[in-house]
Amino acid sequence: RHGGIPFWLKTSPCRQHADRAIDNRTMTGFNAALFIILLATTEPWVASAARGPRAAARRGSKRSHALTQENLTMSEARPPKGLRQLGDMFSKEDKKEHFTGAMACQDTIRVNSTSSKQADCPDDCPYFAQDKTDDQYCTFRCVANAQQCVAMNPKTPIADLKMGICRSPVVESCREYYYDGTDTCKVCNRLYALGPDGKCYSQFKYVVYGLGAVFGVLTVFIVLWMLDLLLRPHCNDEVLEKALDFRSHQKLRTSKESGRNLWPLSTNLLSQAPAGAGMLLHFNFQFVVIWWGLIIALLWVVLATVYDHDMFILGTRSFGTPRSNCILVSWGYETQQRLM
Repeated sequence: RHGGIPFWLKTSPCRQHADRAIDNRTMTGFNAALFIILLATTEPWVASAARGPRAAARRGSKRSHALTQENLTMSEARPPKGLRQLGDMFSKEDKKEHFTGAMACQDTIRVNSTSSKQADCPDDCPYFAQDKTDDQYCTFRCVANAQQCVAMNPKTPIADLKMGICRSPVVESCREYYYDGTDTCKVCNRLYALGPDGKCYSQFKYVVYGLGAVFGVLTVFIVLWMLDLLLRPHCNDEVLEKALDFRSHQKLRTSKESGRNLWPLSTNLLSQAPAGAGMLLHFNFQFVVIWWGLIIALLWVVLATVYDHDMFILGTRSFGTPRSNCILVSWGYETQQRLM
């Protein structure tokens, strides 16, 4: 070797072509890694721009505020999909059909853990309004129109028949709302501008689109470059084979007594150390962590199956409207105390 280059490449008359042949192999992995990194770093920006301000608002929001947020719709105030499916699997209440409850118009009732989230107001007064005229919590009244909604809670001036509640305005990326009975914003969040229709629009939407286009073109260029490298002809197969052999010799191999062969895929890395004691310790640590997690999960399943099935759904049930949140929080608190 001279200067880090094998002597047979130093003296080869076709060294330049051999380097190109080596690049066909060695650069492929580097280009693939670069492509994955570019895709991972640009995907959130492109996805955020494609979905509009809704994605950016959710990205900056915290789910812990959802129970007290009056401006969240039912579809937004949902647990993550995996947890929701797990909770719906065991929770029979969330699968029930809606029905007209026993509440009368203008009667204030305080909900608790035994109240049904599927109960609706009568047709004459189809909107649940949170009663803020008293000093109690989780009290609701069935009202007939938006004026009565405002009388119960000035911050819920919109009578939403589809959701069956009196709600606040819902505008993505809005900091302050107009409580005039419309879904309009007064002051938008940072990096958003208020439009003439009362909605908030990203100030950097076209910048994100431009960056996405640039990285898209760069990605196409890299893919075409990789294809060009793979399709180039070999001008010196003998030197190429020597170069590939040299690269293969850099791989981890068995001992001299075993013939310096490559380690098989069936090698037990818990007891053998192809790359030293550090790798051996690392895989033993991974083995212990994996089994520890599996044992804890198995014990939890056994405990929930034998003791109480509510342990499967605690923290996974759907939430959304203020009334549903009150019922859910009350049920969760009582269940937690009972199980503890």
